[in-house]
Formats: sequence, C-alpha cells, structure tokens
Amino acid sequence: MPYNKIDYDIVDGRAEVFIDRPNIMNAFDEETLLELNEALQDAMTDDDVYVVLLSGHGRGFCSGADVTSMDGRDDREKKHLYGSHLWLVQNVDRLLYFGQKPTIAAVNGPAVGAGCDFALACDMRVMDDDAFLRQ
Repeated sequence: MPYNKIDYDIVDGRAEVFIDRPNIMNAFDEETLLELNEALQDAMTDDDVYVVLLSGHGRGFCSGADVTSMDGRDDREKKHLYGSHLWLVQNVDRLLYFGQKPTIAAVNGPAVGAGCDFALACDMRVMDDDAFLRQ
C-alpha cells in the first residue's frame, strides 16, 4: 500500500518503517498513526520479514503527537472518539512490544512523549550520540 507519512520497505528480510515528517521531527497525526499501525501489522504477518526496524527521517526519531493537528479537534469532548485515538497510539506500542517479530528502534534524534514509548516498546534500541528519550 502506498503511504503518505511513513516509508515502508522490506530489505533482506528486514521491514524498515520510517516516519516521514522530518520538518516537524516526525511528530504524528491521525494519518501517521493509521499508517504506522497498518505497516507494523503487515510486517508482523509477512513471512518474508524476520525483524522490524523503526526510525524517523531527518534529525528526529519521533517527537510525539503533532500538537498543531489538535487545534479544533472535538474528540476530547466525546470520550469514545478520544478513546479510539488513544487506541491507535497504544496499538503501535502493542505491535512493537508483543508482535511476533523482534523490533529495533534506530533512535536518530529526540524520542519524546509517545515517540519515547515507541522506542521503549521495541526489543532493542540503537541510539545516535545526540539522541535522547524524554516523556
């Protein structure tokens, strides 16, 4: 499937999943979450994939939620809608932590908020000298 906000490729048995929003340190919006969930599910069920690598393009791993996409959202007023948003975030963690394949976070820069959670949910983290994890 073609993606707009992530890059997904299989190279020598390795599923490479890159968040592709470098201009905002790979902060995610709803579309990014949907794409991450789909790509990770595909990787976990693909017999040609032996390991999953998660990273971000540019200088950041993932700076968490894109707060600019939160302006005007009315889902916080409706618990079932906000709950479905949180489920998407938490399901990325579930797929990385409980998935059938080993997962590696290539932390190339800041991993903040839920981005930190994504890195910590992986089985292994490889971090750049300038990278950091922060809640």
